[in-house]
Amino acid sequence: MKISKKIIVQLITFFILGFVFDLALAFFWIIIHELAHYFVLLKLNIESDKFKLHILGARLEIKDFEDLSSKEKLIVCFAGPILNGIVALISFCVYKLIFKSEYIYSTYEVNLVLFIFNLLPTYPLDGGKILGAILEEKMIFKDVNNILIKISYSFGIAFLLLSILGFMILGELNITSILAGIFIIYLSYNERRKVMYIIMGDITKKRERLINKKYIDSRVTSVYCEQDMVNLLRIIDKNRFNIFYVLDEEMNLLYVLRENEIIETLKTIGNMNLREYYIKYRKE
Repeated sequence: MKISKKIIVQLITFFILGFVFDLALAFFWIIIHELAHYFVLLKLNIESDKFKLHILGARLEIKDFEDLSSKEKLIVCFAGPILNGIVALISFCVYKLIFKSEYIYSTYEVNLVLFIFNLLPTYPLDGGKILGAILEEKMIFKDVNNILIKISYSFGIAFLLLSILGFMILGELNITSILAGIFIIYLSYNERRKVMYIIMGDITKKRERLINKKYIDSRVTSVYCEQDMVNLLRIIDKNRFNIFYVLDEEMNLLYVLRENEIIETLKTIGNMNLREYYIKYRKE
């Protein structure tokens, strides 16, 4: 388990502000939330990588998450929020019908917030992964990633604007909302920078997937020859083996280019124009 150094500063801040109980309760249920994901992973025989405590709670890192099927991703990602939703419902019923306790009501509030917050369709929350798993069935990874990044930025900015608006109208500064906004924007920015590295890294993993599952889905795309190889990385479907028909301006087929050949060329020769590559290495 890896503990972020920043969490110490955050704990001290909450302690000074007198949020000791709320903080402890929130952290407890955040950890339980992640354990729900963990037990589902065990049930599905999926390997987890790291369990991290950070400035806003905890996060379970799943090894080779992108290798999971869309169905497996949905099952894993829904586990945490569903648990929070059930606990929130039970706590509310107990508070209303059986025993009115401040602790029970706080448990209800914390789990309700975790249920709603984690289902927001943003990075790095469960809701973002759920939306991604649904969209990737019909779209390539780059387009899915772009949609999620735009949504994430929108939510991050909205959290910050609501904090400012709340301060102007009510005179109260919502620290949690500010931290959430900054957290979402920061991680969305990092995710945007990693897209090409993720695509290139996943091409290597496809070999392992082919060997383990004995098959891999393919995708064929026709592309114009007057563009660079690196541009093709932007339209590679990371969940399928990509084959490109390279066409000239008359729609004549010049040659067939496979994704592994693209990566090998970029590594050994560098970026090349598709027509230039055809003339130098493919033309008979």
